[in-house]
Amino acid sequence: MEILITISVFIILVIIGSFLNKYIPRIPAALFQIILGFLVSYLAIPLHFEFESEAFMALIIAPLLFTDAYKASRSELWLYKKPIVYMAVGLVITTVVVVGYFINYIIPSISLGAAFALAAILSPTDAVAVKSITKGMKLPKGLMSILEGESLLNDAAGIVSFKIALAAIITGTFSLANASREFIIAAIGGGLFGVLVGSVIISAKFDIIISEKFDIISEKFDNRKYSNSESSILVLIQLILPIVIYFSAEEFHFSGIIAVVFAGILLNFERYLLQGDSLSNQTVISINYNQDTVSYVLNGFVFVLLGYLLPGIFKNMITYPDLDVQTAMFYVILITIALIITRFIFVYIFYVSFQQHTFKTSHNIVEFLKTKQLDVGDYSRFEYALITSLCGIHGTVTLATALMIPITIGTTGEHFPLRNAILFIASGVVLLSMIIGTIFLPFIIKTEDVEIEHKNYERSKVLNEVINKLQEKYYNKLNTDSERMGYAIAIKKLQEQKVKVITILDGGYPQRLKEIYLPPIVLFYRGNLSLINQRAVAVVGSRDHSKYAKDCIREIIPALVKDDIVVISGLARGVDTLAHEETLKANGSTIAVIGSGLDVVYPLENSKLYDLIAKRGLILSEYPLQSRPLKFHFPYRNRIIAGLSHGVCVIEAKEKSGSLITANLALSENREVFAVPGSIFSIHSKGTNSLIEAGACLVSSGETISKNLKYFP
Repeated sequence: MEILITISVFIILVIIGSFLNKYIPRIPAALFQIILGFLVSYLAIPLHFEFESEAFMALIIAPLLFTDAYKASRSELWLYKKPIVYMAVGLVITTVVVVGYFINYIIPSISLGAAFALAAILSPTDAVAVKSITKGMKLPKGLMSILEGESLLNDAAGIVSFKIALAAIITGTFSLANASREFIIAAIGGGLFGVLVGSVIISAKFDIIISEKFDIISEKFDNRKYSNSESSILVLIQLILPIVIYFSAEEFHFSGIIAVVFAGILLNFERYLLQGDSLSNQTVISINYNQDTVSYVLNGFVFVLLGYLLPGIFKNMITYPDLDVQTAMFYVILITIALIITRFIFVYIFYVSFQQHTFKTSHNIVEFLKTKQLDVGDYSRFEYALITSLCGIHGTVTLATALMIPITIGTTGEHFPLRNAILFIASGVVLLSMIIGTIFLPFIIKTEDVEIEHKNYERSKVLNEVINKLQEKYYNKLNTDSERMGYAIAIKKLQEQKVKVITILDGGYPQRLKEIYLPPIVLFYRGNLSLINQRAVAVVGSRDHSKYAKDCIREIIPALVKDDIVVISGLARGVDTLAHEETLKANGSTIAVIGSGLDVVYPLENSKLYDLIAKRGLILSEYPLQSRPLKFHFPYRNRIIAGLSHGVCVIEAKEKSGSLITANLALSENREVFAVPGSIFSIHSKGTNSLIEAGACLVSSGETISKNLKYFP
């Protein structure tokens, strides 16, 4: 009973910590969670947590890393693969050796093996905490992608290094050759095992197999049972898979953590096979939602646990004085500085490798060979290395690895040397690295005001590049004089901002849109641009709507307008058109995100509506003038609709409706998803009813949306 109470209390503290972070965003949620865990340890609540290292690693760390690998940006991982490998492997080994010798030097009572173990514990980093601290700041180009990749892979490298060092302590022997061989076997073996498992899953296309099996079952059972079972089983597989992979790899004496990470990365690259057309949109949404929830809870759980254990660690330091507390605190400061300096020197030396975006195109490569100058953006080499070193914040995996230190060595019953001191130092470094990052990073990272001149220059450069591309793509390939003349006029209008442009470098570009997957670099617009920074709801649905959908829109839209909520849609036939029309009728503001150039109206019957929105609302497109409404443009533009909104309301959608793509995108970007329920007998309501079953907010009136909508810049 005590363990259930403990888990429940910890989860509540995770939620409270995240809530506090929302109101004080510069302080990481992890720091709040540690503080709350520390405070709750002094309350008269019957809490009990029996830590078992292997189970902790398999049940908490493995699912965390698998989820991170599965959801990582594939393009960014590939682009920055070189610096990520340098940081995840090279820096880890460097840290273990350099900082390990340093720890042994300043604390001779800690053996060299134990010092290496402590250095390995401190080598993993936590990109989640960095994101929380630097939210809204402009990091050097590509750095966050590198930090996320590093955090993903160095966790595994750090744990492998720790286990090797721990084995040396237990056996009493250490050989550099043996250690290197063990590292290679564990790392390469784990990586190959993870790739093998991932390949088997992909080749088997188990989602299709499951679907086929359920097709047979559906002959005996109702279709609704099929849908729910499909979703539940695949979600369960996603949750259990990393645990199975971990234990299986460990049975072969490979690194279970590395196996989990590589399996997650491989499945990430082939995700479309796991979330293809054979799966319902409900299933896709359920998988993403559950993964996000699990990751969120597990991350917070570890930090709350640290806070909860801190009083005990402090008490053990006093009761069993391997080191006095004051001296240990001094060592925490010295070791933290050593970690920062080591990281700084490493990044400074390999700085060129961190600028992979410089070599992304042949043009950039030629320019670099000519000028020997990198596309460094706003930061010098020194500033880049300094920021990267301060972003080396330690977190979840460091804590988990530290707690894996056994109380006794082997069967002898001998106490692990200076275990309490090592736990104290590891915990102290985690806390101090967070505090240093929280205090100093905002001062080092340049603000909008400091960069305004540079941004204006960059904006001008981007606009000129856009115009040149348009000229190259269209003007130079036109055959007749009349065609050339027509396009010359279009270019002139663009230059005169008759058709206006906003770039990602502009101050008015919404922060929430910057944070989506592949944010649009340039947006062409007509109308009132200020609408993009107001509270907004996307209203989407079926093209061949029913009278019920029309009645729902007439009920919902006026309530949204009354609360000054901007309505976003895609100017398509059906629900989109009705949403725009009803908003204008109610004297509200609406944004249309279209899948063609601003000079191409599609569908043609919405020409009058297009002109009204241009006058009284806003029309947006990421496609240049004269761009035709190609089929793939529309699902691709849905990410902008979801990104601009604070929530998405689906009104009528079939089971495979494109509107559910927008809902899925919204969910992946932490937007609220609303759905209007419909008849269980209507094909037009299959999708919306499935969304509600998956956890979407049921809409009974326009006030429902207003009450549950959360505003963020």
